[in-house]
Amino acid sequence: MKKIILSMLLIWNSFASSMDYSLGSVKVTHESVKVDADSYINPIIIAGVPSNNDKSAGVVSVSISSNRIAEIKFIEWDTTDINHGEEEVPYLIVEQGRYQLEDGIIIEAGQIDLNKNNKTIFFNESFPQVPKLILSPATNNLGYAFNLRATNLTRSSYQVILDKAENNHTPFVPEKVNYLAIYTNGTSVKFPDDQNALVYTELVNEFGIDTYEQHLFIQEEQTSDVEVKHVFESVSILNFNGQLFASANTNYGGDTFSFRNESQYPDYHFTPGDKTGDYDNIALNGTNQLTVGNREILTDTHPKLTCKIGFLRLNEVVNLSEETRN
Repeated sequence: MKKIILSMLLIWNSFASSMDYSLGSVKVTHESVKVDADSYINPIIIAGVPSNNDKSAGVVSVSISSNRIAEIKFIEWDTTDINHGEEEVPYLIVEQGRYQLEDGIIIEAGQIDLNKNNKTIFFNESFPQVPKLILSPATNNLGYAFNLRATNLTRSSYQVILDKAENNHTPFVPEKVNYLAIYTNGTSVKFPDDQNALVYTELVNEFGIDTYEQHLFIQEEQTSDVEVKHVFESVSILNFNGQLFASANTNYGGDTFSFRNESQYPDYHFTPGDKTGDYDNIALNGTNQLTVGNREILTDTHPKLTCKIGFLRLNEVVNLSEETRN
């Protein structure tokens, strides 16, 4: 876990000269993995979109104890089989507060007590425009899988909906919910330590979207029916160094769902040149008449083949056409 100290202005309850945040990921199953946040005073832990290694539908569950230890695991909607294979889950920890960054960017990180469904929540202060909003559970008092989404998102407020499995008819149980609201005039958020993140809104359904080498899609739960079609939902997305966070900001489709994430290139493995010590052509030796002996000649005659960043190693190689090589 990488912890970074940012020089910012804390404008929530008091003034301060810095903000702490940590960005990382954990591999989880149906058994909890602990993430330590005890170096924070009031840590706001945001869980990201899980991978889709085990295709069984479910959600990331986060329970944060009083000693600032988060237990993260994957819970399936179907309670008849609690076992789930290993998934990768990103997480972001931010010290609670409201922060002003360069270029007018505003971040508000906080926690709410969701004591009723469809509860209206007000930001600490109105944003210049409607922010991007990411929600994440901070407790699991229900003991089962549930998903969170926002509706009626404005500059000043939003409503939170807690969705359970369709075959779960237990009464509503209060939960704590963490949120991260980000306002920027564009899509780029540059932190003072030169860490870059992208925030944007997309329409997503069960077919999903390709977003920066990843594939984000809606996965409906199927405890009451096997139908998995879902209408488009407006989704706030945070892509931070390749770690994906997403929350629906609409309630267009009534069926309960969650988000999953797949790599667009699962069989492609890139090793940077600074790791291998080799900064030659990106093409593979043994393909397209390329050998160690002739690659300098080929890259002179076919400059488009030259890419001095390392080697791209593919499990499956498709030969370039003559037109592509030229």
